[in-house]
Amino acid sequence: MKSDLRKKENTIIQNIIDLSKLKNEKVNEIEKAVFLQKLLYSYGIENVKIDVAGNVVAKIIGENQDEAIVISTNLDSVKDVGKIKLTGKELIGVGVGDNLLGVISLAILGEYLSKEKLKHTIYLVGTVNGNSDFSGMKFLLEKEISESIKGVININGLWLGRIHSTTVGLKRSKILFKGIRKHIWRNVVSSSVVDALGNFILKIKNEDFGENSVVNIAGIETGIHYNTVPENLEIKIEIRSNSEEEFQAALNIVKSIILGVGQEENIKVKIKDEVFRKIQKVEENNIEKIFIDVAKERKINIYTGPTNSEIAIPLEKGIEAVTVGIANGGKRYSKNEYIEINSIYTGIEYIFNSIIKYDKS
Repeated sequence: MKSDLRKKENTIIQNIIDLSKLKNEKVNEIEKAVFLQKLLYSYGIENVKIDVAGNVVAKIIGENQDEAIVISTNLDSVKDVGKIKLTGKELIGVGVGDNLLGVISLAILGEYLSKEKLKHTIYLVGTVNGNSDFSGMKFLLEKEISESIKGVININGLWLGRIHSTTVGLKRSKILFKGIRKHIWRNVVSSSVVDALGNFILKIKNEDFGENSVVNIAGIETGIHYNTVPENLEIKIEIRSNSEEEFQAALNIVKSIILGVGQEENIKVKIKDEVFRKIQKVEENNIEKIFIDVAKERKINIYTGPTNSEIAIPLEKGIEAVTVGIANGGKRYSKNEYIEINSIYTGIEYIFNSIIKYDKS
């Protein structure tokens, strides 16, 4: 298989470059959906559509039409992808691994799977909102697929050998500090929302949330206020943890800090939760075991641990699922993000063989 993929190297690279040229704002995920739909058609897969949610859904019928396996990748919305450069044996550019390669690899896997005698029906899905609320995956499992779902395999272009079967606990909140509008020459020593911000940051920085948890200040917004101290200040925070005990403790500590700062600075505080996800896993995850076994057979270095990906949705429903990486690379989200071209073939072959083994199980 790897030798066959190497013959297609120029086409694979060109497909990645062509996909990178599409607009990457969230509202334009439809352009990438149409691109993937056409690519799947070109690889001989006839049953392809774009559903109501915006997911690309391709179906390969297996012998057992009552049970299905889902292979997904997110269409992603990385802004300002820019030019993808080929340097020696690497492709370089923002989003090249996460998740341009993931999208192209889904179509490649579809081409090879469509030539196999499959036990289960296979769904190949490019999902929308795979980096936010996972609504694409949610719609897919609840509204789109009628068959019983055996398992979900989510692929990401980066990090060959990563096998994730647990998702982190996650909470994203918006905090509004509301004070009094003041001129900078008056009452400069009295408390303000800016003082509250400094107090809040200091307390968060000095707090120990445990080795498995992190609290991140994801954004601060005041607008521009020349000559005056801002009346309102908005902070966005994110709490992540792969320990249920630490996660609950962090939630309580952060809330206590927020309310305490409001009292100390004598300002009003409003908390609005935007995203909340519990730690998700299933007791027996046969997909994970199969991917680990196949990786060991091919002497691929393995990393397991929690992730924040759309497998949270099937896991929440008690469906076994994994997120797996395709290629070696790194520097994610930067202009120097890269993937090693030779590792693409190793990764696709390893994932393909794992899927076949899972299909037969």
